[in-house]
Amino acid sequence: MIFLDTDIYTNKKNYFFTMLGPRFDPSAYLMAQALEKEFRKEFIPIFIYAVEPNDFFKKDNYLVLNPKAEAVQKESIDPVVYLQEYEDMNVDFIESDVIKEISSRLFLKQDVIFIHSFTSSFFDGLDQRFKIIGPEPKVAKYYDNKINQYELFKEMSMPVIPGRICNNKNEVRLLVDQVPFYITASYSSGGHNGKVISCKKDLEVFFSELAEGNGAGGFLISDVFNNLKLAPNSSAVVTGPNEVSVLAITDQILRGKAYLGNVYPSAINQSQEEQIIKMTVRLGQILSEKGFRGLFGCDFLINDKDEMVVVDLNPRRQGGYVCNMLVLKYLGVNLANVELQCALGRDGFKTKKLDYDLLKPDYCWAHSKVKPYQAGEVITNEVLKGDLGEVFHDKEGLYSATFYKKGSLIKDGFVGYVVAKGELNKKAEIVKLVQDTADNLLKKCLADHC
Repeated sequence: MIFLDTDIYTNKKNYFFTMLGPRFDPSAYLMAQALEKEFRKEFIPIFIYAVEPNDFFKKDNYLVLNPKAEAVQKESIDPVVYLQEYEDMNVDFIESDVIKEISSRLFLKQDVIFIHSFTSSFFDGLDQRFKIIGPEPKVAKYYDNKINQYELFKEMSMPVIPGRICNNKNEVRLLVDQVPFYITASYSSGGHNGKVISCKKDLEVFFSELAEGNGAGGFLISDVFNNLKLAPNSSAVVTGPNEVSVLAITDQILRGKAYLGNVYPSAINQSQEEQIIKMTVRLGQILSEKGFRGLFGCDFLINDKDEMVVVDLNPRRQGGYVCNMLVLKYLGVNLANVELQCALGRDGFKTKKLDYDLLKPDYCWAHSKVKPYQAGEVITNEVLKGDLGEVFHDKEGLYSATFYKKGSLIKDGFVGYVVAKGELNKKAEIVKLVQDTADNLLKKCLADHC
């Protein structure tokens, strides 16, 4: 499914691909503005979606790219929502004949095509005329690997959950008498490709659900981290050699091990905040030495004894990307421009505006994906309330939306998004508002498939 300007190959506009999905829509337009300011030309985003959106989110220029969903669709008479991983979308982009055709014709009128993607990983073999607005792909892919992360944390003497590395499935199977344990494949995010194993059956289910090839690099086996109290996340940017700025620290909203969203401010104490900043900066400095430039983040866990461990290094944009971008916009920081300068190799442009102490807004905010509790339900209503781009502009704001067409069958993924902002002393109310709004959307917009 392809919708493009009728004169796309002959007009004087420049086009770029954005691959972040509907919940990140404002970031595409902010990136277009940054590109226009830098090159003094008009830039138009071509949105690449995993599923055809409903009319609220259709654009003048978009296409649907998801070969796996096409295979699933053949087994259903209803439209199917089946979201692939962002890494898989990058692979699909590289292999797509449609993308090759569009790009080859665009290259006749523009020297470079920018790519605005969630992650730079798995862009192996990309035509050099493309320019990724993000970290260098090989570096990003290396540090996106959970085993490489674990070894780095250990090398840097950072607090981690005790664990071990297994090279293949058979080595993991030898550990089933040591359950419970947590297993993660080499590449995972948002709770995908990771699972608590309590018995042999759990392990075989985990293996059967793995993305193709996502076991070749081995597995990380960790103890279960009990009595979880907080799951803080740091967002940061590397702007040059040893130049690392922490942009925000939030608490993750989780459903079990699955990531749903974030809430600001974090409930961590001052000592924990200092620890998180220190560890994030140290990791960012290591990344910078390897040539990494751009956004990254870290996930931490804190239990009821206030013991903290670092569990993930995310060498990419994160789930809170668009909210962080909009918050920073109203604090006077153009994050899209910062990202673009990083991608263009403009080291040394760091300003005082990226000082963490200056980036703490005097309000609270929260966001959450609207994710069904189980697959197999059908979307019964389409909803859009509020303007995501304006939520952080007013004193209070609420945005809620479902992304896909009425009648679609949910096979895998989330169906919408909720964001809310309020006064700093009303954090609990804002979190409850977001969670209640998400739950109400599920009740209002989904029904069992019969």
